[in-house]
Amino acid sequence: MTEITKQREEIDRIDAAIIPLLLERFAVVRKIGAAKKEAGLPVFDPAREKAVLEKISAKAGTEEEKKALCAVYESIMTAAKELEK
Repeated sequence: MTEITKQREEIDRIDAAIIPLLLERFAVVRKIGAAKKEAGLPVFDPAREKAVLEKISAKAGTEEEKKALCAVYESIMTAAKELEK
């Protein structure tokens, strides 16, 4: 087994852990979407998104990691907004 194969298996293991958490997050997002709809609130909450990105950035080590994590979370939040509708 090559080193690349070993590392890819590690990524597969990590992905297997991440996916159920994302699905759990999406289930909560749907509930928030329903509550926003009932309250007449918009799906997009720029202050909340900014706060999430700031919290995520604070957990990263390097500037590259901050950029990467923010890009991932921007994608997650874009998907979440679609689920909230």
